[in-house]
Amino acid sequence: MAEFCPVLPAGLYKRLDVSYPGAWHFVHAPQVVGCSQSCAEVVETLKRHKGTTILDCYAFELAGTLPCIQDVYEAATILRDDNLIIVCPDILKNGKESFDLVRKHAPALSGYGRIMVVPHGRIMTEWMGWAEDCIEFCRNMGMAMPYIGLPRYMGEWGLDTRYKAATWLYHYYHAYVHLLGAGRGLNEVMLAARAPSVMSCDSTAPFAYAMEYGVYREMKHSETKVEMNSDWWNLTLSDVDYGVLRVAQQNIALWKEALKRDIYPEPYLCQ
Repeated sequence: MAEFCPVLPAGLYKRLDVSYPGAWHFVHAPQVVGCSQSCAEVVETLKRHKGTTILDCYAFELAGTLPCIQDVYEAATILRDDNLIIVCPDILKNGKESFDLVRKHAPALSGYGRIMVVPHGRIMTEWMGWAEDCIEFCRNMGMAMPYIGLPRYMGEWGLDTRYKAATWLYHYYHAYVHLLGAGRGLNEVMLAARAPSVMSCDSTAPFAYAMEYGVYREMKHSETKVEMNSDWWNLTLSDVDYGVLRVAQQNIALWKEALKRDIYPEPYLCQ
Protein backbone atom coordinates (compact mmCIF):
# COMPACT_ATOMS: atom_id res chain seq x y z
CA MET A 1 0.00 0.00 0.00
CA ALA A 2 1.18 3.52 -0.82
CA GLU A 3 -0.20 6.96 -0.05
CA PHE A 4 -1.10 9.21 -2.96
CA CYS A 5 -0.36 12.95 -2.71
CA PRO A 6 -2.05 15.18 -5.32
CA VAL A 7 0.11 18.02 -6.65
CA LEU A 8 -2.05 21.12 -6.95
CA PRO A 9 -1.94 24.87 -7.60
CA ALA A 10 -1.55 26.76 -4.34
CA GLY A 11 -4.89 28.50 -4.89
CA LEU A 12 -6.76 25.18 -4.95
CA TYR A 13 -4.86 23.35 -2.25
CA LYS A 14 -7.30 24.15 0.55
CA ARG A 15 -10.25 22.91 -1.53
CA LEU A 16 -8.80 19.79 -3.17
CA ASP A 17 -6.18 18.35 -0.81
CA VAL A 18 -7.77 15.52 1.16
CA SER A 19 -7.13 15.20 4.88
CA TYR A 20 -7.64 12.18 7.12
CA PRO A 21 -5.60 10.65 9.96
CA GLY A 22 -2.23 9.62 8.58
CA ALA A 23 -2.70 11.38 5.24
CA TRP A 24 0.34 12.43 3.21
CA HIS A 25 0.66 15.80 1.48
CA PHE A 26 3.00 17.19 -1.17
CA VAL A 27 3.88 20.84 -1.65
CA HIS A 28 6.48 22.88 -3.55
CA ALA A 29 8.70 25.23 -1.55
CA PRO A 30 7.58 28.34 -3.54
CA GLN A 31 3.97 27.52 -2.56
CA VAL A 32 4.94 27.90 1.11
CA VAL A 33 7.13 31.00 1.09
CA GLY A 34 5.14 33.18 -1.33
CA CYS A 35 3.35 36.32 -0.14
CA SER A 36 -0.03 35.56 -1.71
CA GLN A 37 -3.20 34.58 0.13
CA SER A 38 -3.00 31.22 -1.63
CA CYS A 39 0.40 30.47 -0.08
CA ALA A 40 -0.87 31.45 3.36
CA GLU A 41 -3.77 29.03 2.91
CA VAL A 42 -1.36 26.24 1.94
CA VAL A 43 0.59 26.70 5.18
CA GLU A 44 -2.61 26.92 7.25
CA THR A 45 -3.98 23.75 5.63
CA LEU A 46 -0.79 21.74 6.18
CA LYS A 47 -0.47 22.76 9.82
CA ARG A 48 -4.11 21.95 10.46
CA HIS A 49 -3.90 18.52 8.80
CA LYS A 50 -0.91 17.41 10.90
CA GLY A 51 -0.12 14.53 8.55
CA THR A 52 3.12 13.74 6.76
CA THR A 53 4.19 16.55 4.42
CA ILE A 54 6.71 16.19 1.59
CA LEU A 55 8.36 19.52 0.84
CA ASP A 56 9.63 19.49 -2.74
CA CYS A 57 12.34 21.78 -4.12
CA TYR A 58 10.56 22.23 -7.51
CA ALA A 59 13.40 20.63 -9.50
CA PHE A 60 11.24 18.83 -12.09
CA GLU A 61 9.30 21.96 -13.02
CA LEU A 62 12.57 23.84 -13.52
CA ALA A 63 13.68 21.25 -16.12
CA GLY A 64 17.36 21.01 -15.28
CA THR A 65 18.12 24.37 -13.69
CA LEU A 66 19.04 24.93 -10.04
CA PRO A 67 16.07 25.28 -7.65
CA CYS A 68 15.90 28.26 -5.31
CA ILE A 69 17.82 26.94 -2.29
CA GLN A 70 16.67 29.82 -0.10
CA ASP A 71 13.02 28.89 -0.72
CA VAL A 72 13.70 25.35 0.51
CA TYR A 73 15.29 26.54 3.76
CA GLU A 74 12.58 29.15 4.40
CA ALA A 75 9.79 26.65 3.72
CA ALA A 76 11.47 24.05 5.94
CA THR A 77 11.66 26.62 8.74
CA ILE A 78 7.94 27.40 8.41
CA LEU A 79 6.85 23.76 8.26
CA ARG A 80 9.47 22.27 10.64
CA ASP A 81 7.93 19.14 12.14
CA ASP A 82 8.76 15.53 13.00
CA ASN A 83 6.51 14.48 10.10
CA LEU A 84 8.16 16.76 7.52
CA ILE A 85 10.12 15.13 4.69
CA ILE A 86 12.36 17.59 2.81
CA VAL A 87 13.44 16.85 -0.75
CA CYS A 88 17.10 17.83 -0.88
CA PRO A 89 17.70 20.20 -3.82
CA ASP A 90 18.55 18.32 -6.99
CA ILE A 91 19.02 18.97 -10.70
CA LEU A 92 17.00 16.89 -13.11
CA LYS A 93 18.98 14.09 -14.83
CA ASN A 94 22.30 15.37 -13.48
CA GLY A 95 23.73 12.79 -11.07
CA LYS A 96 26.96 14.55 -10.13
CA GLU A 97 25.50 18.00 -9.49
CA SER A 98 22.59 16.49 -7.56
CA PHE A 99 25.04 14.54 -5.36
CA ASP A 100 27.05 17.72 -4.77
CA LEU A 101 23.84 19.38 -3.56
CA VAL A 102 23.19 16.45 -1.21
CA ARG A 103 26.67 16.86 0.30
CA LYS A 104 26.18 20.60 0.65
CA HIS A 105 22.62 20.76 1.99
CA ALA A 106 21.40 17.42 3.36
CA PRO A 107 23.16 17.70 6.76
CA ALA A 108 21.79 21.20 7.38
CA LEU A 109 18.28 20.43 6.18
CA SER A 110 18.13 17.30 8.35
CA GLY A 111 17.70 19.65 11.31
CA TYR A 112 14.26 20.61 10.02
CA GLY A 113 12.86 17.16 9.20
CA ARG A 114 13.57 13.85 7.49
CA ILE A 115 15.60 14.08 4.27
CA MET A 116 14.69 12.70 0.84
CA VAL A 117 17.51 12.46 -1.66
CA VAL A 118 16.84 12.16 -5.38
CA PRO A 119 19.62 10.34 -7.26
CA HIS A 120 19.80 11.00 -10.99
CA GLY A 121 21.38 9.28 -13.95
CA ARG A 122 21.15 8.78 -17.69
CA ILE A 123 20.90 4.98 -17.45
CA MET A 124 19.99 2.57 -14.67
CA THR A 125 23.55 1.60 -13.71
CA GLU A 126 24.58 5.25 -13.45
CA TRP A 127 21.52 5.99 -11.33
CA MET A 128 22.36 3.10 -8.99
CA GLY A 129 25.88 4.43 -8.51
CA TRP A 130 24.67 7.87 -7.49
CA ALA A 131 21.99 6.32 -5.24
CA GLU A 132 24.69 4.36 -3.40
CA ASP A 133 26.82 7.50 -3.06
CA CYS A 134 23.91 9.48 -1.60
CA ILE A 135 23.07 6.77 0.92
CA GLU A 136 26.69 6.23 1.98
CA PHE A 137 27.20 9.98 2.42
CA CYS A 138 24.19 10.24 4.74
CA ARG A 139 25.39 7.22 6.71
CA ASN A 140 28.90 8.63 7.08
CA MET A 141 27.45 11.92 8.32
CA GLY A 142 25.53 10.07 11.04
CA MET A 143 22.17 10.98 9.51
CA ALA A 144 19.08 8.78 9.51
CA MET A 145 18.54 6.67 6.39
CA PRO A 146 17.08 9.12 3.86
CA TYR A 147 13.96 8.57 1.84
CA ILE A 148 14.84 7.94 -1.79
CA GLY A 149 12.89 9.78 -4.48
CA LEU A 150 12.55 7.97 -7.80
CA PRO A 151 12.06 10.53 -10.61
CA ARG A 152 9.34 9.83 -13.12
CA TYR A 153 11.67 9.80 -16.14
CA MET A 154 13.00 6.42 -14.94
CA GLY A 155 9.83 4.98 -16.45
CA GLU A 156 11.27 5.82 -19.87
CA TRP A 157 13.85 3.05 -19.30
CA GLY A 158 11.08 0.47 -18.93
CA LEU A 159 7.65 0.15 -17.39
CA ASP A 160 8.99 -1.84 -14.44
CA THR A 161 12.19 0.20 -13.86
CA ARG A 162 11.01 2.03 -10.75
CA TYR A 163 9.61 -1.23 -9.36
CA LYS A 164 13.04 -2.85 -9.81
CA ALA A 165 14.84 0.17 -8.35
CA ALA A 166 12.56 0.26 -5.29
CA THR A 167 12.98 -3.50 -4.77
CA TRP A 168 16.76 -3.16 -4.98
CA LEU A 169 16.72 -0.32 -2.43
CA TYR A 170 14.60 -2.44 -0.09
CA HIS A 171 16.78 -5.54 -0.22
CA TYR A 172 20.14 -3.78 0.07
CA TYR A 173 19.38 -0.72 2.17
CA HIS A 174 15.87 -1.07 3.66
CA ALA A 175 15.27 2.46 2.39
CA TYR A 176 11.82 4.00 2.07
CA VAL A 177 10.88 5.20 -1.41
CA HIS A 178 8.71 7.98 -2.83
CA LEU A 179 7.64 7.97 -6.48
CA LEU A 180 8.17 11.47 -7.86
CA GLY A 181 5.46 11.85 -10.49
CA ALA A 182 3.71 9.45 -12.83
CA GLY A 183 5.09 9.96 -16.32
CA ARG A 184 3.70 6.73 -17.78
CA GLY A 185 0.33 6.82 -16.08
CA LEU A 186 -1.35 5.00 -13.24
CA ASN A 187 -0.33 1.51 -14.31
CA GLU A 188 3.40 2.21 -13.96
CA VAL A 189 2.80 3.73 -10.53
CA MET A 190 0.70 0.77 -9.38
CA LEU A 191 3.40 -1.62 -10.53
CA ALA A 192 6.15 0.30 -8.72
CA ALA A 193 4.00 0.42 -5.58
CA ARG A 194 4.19 -3.37 -5.37
CA ALA A 195 7.71 -2.98 -3.98
CA PRO A 196 7.56 -3.12 -0.16
CA SER A 197 9.74 -0.02 0.17
CA VAL A 198 7.35 2.34 -1.67
CA MET A 199 5.54 4.56 0.82
CA SER A 200 4.03 7.27 -1.36
CA CYS A 201 3.61 8.87 -4.77
CA ASP A 202 2.76 12.33 -6.04
CA SER A 203 1.31 13.48 -9.36
CA THR A 204 -0.45 16.37 -11.04
CA ALA A 205 -2.39 13.87 -13.18
CA PRO A 206 -5.78 13.91 -11.39
CA PHE A 207 -6.00 17.70 -11.59
CA ALA A 208 -4.54 17.91 -15.09
CA TYR A 209 -7.06 15.35 -16.40
CA ALA A 210 -9.90 17.40 -14.96
CA MET A 211 -8.61 20.59 -16.55
CA GLU A 212 -7.92 18.97 -19.92
CA TYR A 213 -11.16 17.04 -20.37
CA GLY A 214 -13.61 18.84 -18.08
CA VAL A 215 -15.51 15.60 -17.52
CA TYR A 216 -14.92 12.60 -15.34
CA ARG A 217 -13.07 9.83 -17.11
CA GLU A 218 -11.77 6.71 -15.48
CA MET A 219 -8.04 6.95 -16.07
CA LYS A 220 -7.10 3.67 -17.68
CA HIS A 221 -3.92 2.08 -16.42
CA SER A 222 -2.23 2.35 -19.81
CA GLU A 223 -2.91 6.06 -20.33
CA THR A 224 -0.04 8.51 -20.27
CA LYS A 225 -0.68 11.42 -17.94
CA VAL A 226 -1.75 14.86 -19.16
CA GLU A 227 0.95 17.48 -18.54
CA MET A 228 0.25 20.54 -16.44
CA ASN A 229 -0.15 23.75 -18.41
CA SER A 230 2.18 26.35 -16.88
CA ASP A 231 -0.73 28.79 -16.51
CA TRP A 232 -2.63 26.34 -14.30
CA TRP A 233 -0.17 26.77 -11.41
CA ASN A 234 -1.53 30.29 -10.83
CA LEU A 235 -5.22 29.36 -10.74
CA THR A 236 -7.37 30.32 -7.77
CA LEU A 237 -10.72 28.94 -6.70
CA SER A 238 -12.63 31.63 -8.58
CA ASP A 239 -10.83 30.72 -11.84
CA VAL A 240 -12.02 27.09 -12.00
CA ASP A 241 -15.51 25.88 -12.82
CA TYR A 242 -17.25 23.94 -10.05
CA GLY A 243 -17.71 20.95 -12.36
CA VAL A 244 -13.96 20.77 -12.98
CA LEU A 245 -13.33 20.84 -9.23
CA ARG A 246 -15.71 17.91 -8.78
CA VAL A 247 -13.94 15.97 -11.52
CA ALA A 248 -10.58 16.66 -9.89
CA GLN A 249 -11.92 15.40 -6.55
CA GLN A 250 -13.15 12.20 -8.20
CA ASN A 251 -9.83 11.66 -9.94
CA ILE A 252 -7.86 12.19 -6.73
CA ALA A 253 -10.10 9.68 -4.95
CA LEU A 254 -9.54 7.18 -7.78
CA TRP A 255 -5.73 7.43 -7.51
CA LYS A 256 -5.80 7.22 -3.71
CA GLU A 257 -7.94 4.09 -3.85
CA ALA A 258 -5.79 2.50 -6.57
CA LEU A 259 -2.60 2.90 -4.52
CA LYS A 260 -4.17 1.68 -1.28
CA ARG A 261 -4.89 -1.77 -2.73
CA ASP A 262 -3.09 -4.67 -1.12
CA ILE A 263 -2.71 -6.49 -4.44
CA TYR A 264 -1.22 -4.77 -7.47
CA PRO A 265 -1.05 -5.96 -11.07
CA GLU A 266 1.57 -8.56 -11.89
CA PRO A 267 4.31 -7.20 -14.20
CA TYR A 268 3.09 -9.08 -17.26
CA LEU A 269 -0.36 -7.49 -16.93
CA CYS A 270 1.13 -4.02 -17.17
CA GLN A 271 2.48 -4.23 -20.71
